[in-house]
Amino acid sequence: MNALSLWTPLLDVLGDAICLLDTDHTVLNCNTATEILVGKRSDEICGQKCWSVFHNLNDMHPDCPFERIKKTLERESSEMQIEDKWYEVLLDPIVDENGKLVSILHTLRSIDDRKRAELEMAKSAERFRSMIDNAPYGAHIYELKGDGQLIFVGANSSADNILGLDNSQFIGKTIEKAFPDLVSTDVPEAYRMVAATGQPYSTESISYSDNQGIVGAFEVCAFQTSPNHMTALFRDITEKKRHEEELKKSNFDTYIERERLAVTLRSIGDGVITTDARGNIVFLNTIAEQMTGWTCAEAIGKPLTEVFYIVNEYTRKPCENPVEKVLKTGLIVELANHTMLITRDNREIILADSGAPIVDETGEIYGVVLVFRDITEKQKILDAMHKAQKLDSLGILAGGIAHDFNNLLGGIFGYIELAMLDNPLPEKARKYLGDSMKVLSRARSLTQQLLTFSKGGTPILKVGALDITVRDAALFALSGSSVSCRFNFKENLWSCE
Repeated sequence: MNALSLWTPLLDVLGDAICLLDTDHTVLNCNTATEILVGKRSDEICGQKCWSVFHNLNDMHPDCPFERIKKTLERESSEMQIEDKWYEVLLDPIVDENGKLVSILHTLRSIDDRKRAELEMAKSAERFRSMIDNAPYGAHIYELKGDGQLIFVGANSSADNILGLDNSQFIGKTIEKAFPDLVSTDVPEAYRMVAATGQPYSTESISYSDNQGIVGAFEVCAFQTSPNHMTALFRDITEKKRHEEELKKSNFDTYIERERLAVTLRSIGDGVITTDARGNIVFLNTIAEQMTGWTCAEAIGKPLTEVFYIVNEYTRKPCENPVEKVLKTGLIVELANHTMLITRDNREIILADSGAPIVDETGEIYGVVLVFRDITEKQKILDAMHKAQKLDSLGILAGGIAHDFNNLLGGIFGYIELAMLDNPLPEKARKYLGDSMKVLSRARSLTQQLLTFSKGGTPILKVGALDITVRDAALFALSGSSVSCRFNFKENLWSCE
């Protein structure tokens, strides 16, 4: 049996399309996967040139890797597309004992799923790039190298417009060389942490000035886009800062009063959110930040329902917006019972809340203030108290029933004992009365347990014979029915409690 006769049983079980090629590109043999791939039988494929079978060419491709193998005797690999599917092409030289090339193993392995995934990743990256390029914020993109250097790799057109220069000049430079004035801040290290750990970084204002002409105050938000890669979005808030300074100078007393109010609101133990007349957030105090998961800087300008999302604790349906209710009625309102806040990080907090209008000297409403507090633990205590009260009521009821039932059993006991004292009583009747006494004794034991439960005590456990306990329980359960029990116990059973 030669090597070719072993071809079919060995290679037909493989999913890869495998051919054996002669040194002149002729197909010597192929497996079933190859027949399926090209849609021809083995006898139609063998004897043909490989470029005719797989590429529909009339002659060899000028850059055919087959020719390189003849010189290097090393594996060649490439990728090719047949119709709409992608394959990895592997050419492995087969040499004799003298190192002379005698044939080549040609393998086509499907990489269609991988190529589709790569295409989707490329599309996703392109969409992200398009989003960044069209964003009104400037964007700087960095890559964290293994040696800890943070390299500038790109920017969007908004960054050029905001900074007034071509940011492509910084590509390939470290952040310290691209923007030297940042060295004195915590920004470079913060960016490294973002790229390495994925922990986002934001700051409301960074003042920057260098000899490249970049001057201003910037609000920055940085986030990781992929491992060791991050993007920093920024906007120029110079005019905003200048306006704030002018406002401070022109209306210092009002500014101081507002600051005092803000300090007061930040210091109180309840969460406080203020909105404007459109229901957009103006301020969050520290407690509100902690409870909602939003910082004040992030929440400013957002609709209340985006930051303060409340639902019914039991139905999970969204609750009515308290700010809209205050603006509509002009009155102080309170949240309904069982109102639950769903925080930004999906924590659930039961709230007590009230909202009131903010009015000016003319009585015009120009905003709403919400004051709320976490009553989750308080609610748990109240629920526990309600359960305890229900148990107390149940205990009183059980005690009363057990007491009355015990009195009734006492009377039955007395009459049965009197009946058993009757000497001419038939033996069979005496046996039935004795069994009745046992059942009544068991019933009295149960009423005693009910009385113990009603008083809040713990039943007393006793050690007894297992066979007697099982027998008494079974007979008690079946008393009055037409079912009878047959017992078979081993000797010397363990006692039970």
